[in-house]
Amino acid sequence: MAGLRSGDMQRGMKDLSEAIALRPEYLDARLNLGLALQHQGDLVTAIKQFSRAVKLQAGLAEAHDDLGLALLDQGHLQEATKEFRQALRLKPSYAGAHCNMALALQKSGQPEAAAAEFRRSKELTQSRGAN
Repeated sequence: MAGLRSGDMQRGMKDLSEAIALRPEYLDARLNLGLALQHQGDLVTAIKQFSRAVKLQAGLAEAHDDLGLALLDQGHLQEATKEFRQALRLKPSYAGAHCNMALALQKSGQPEAAAAEFRRSKELTQSRGAN
């Protein structure tokens, strides 16, 4: 994973893939590889990594949120919304998931619901900064 730390995306992705090959249950490596793949535009493979991460630890809100964002990027609004809802069920105070839900709702033609999610995300972010 030295590749990601040094800014060498290809080497970092190779390191993450090797780590997963050695330990398929290595959740952080799967999530980081999924993020790197998403950044590279390989949404299909990113979604596979995020889906596997969700199966490994279904109670991790961040995994559902990451999967939701990749699905949203691919235009799968209903599936993305489902993942954001699950992330918020698991972690109601997750400002990022509220923001991502707002994006999905906006793209789904639900501006009022999107505005409410954006407001909730902002409230959570501000209250966290006040602590």
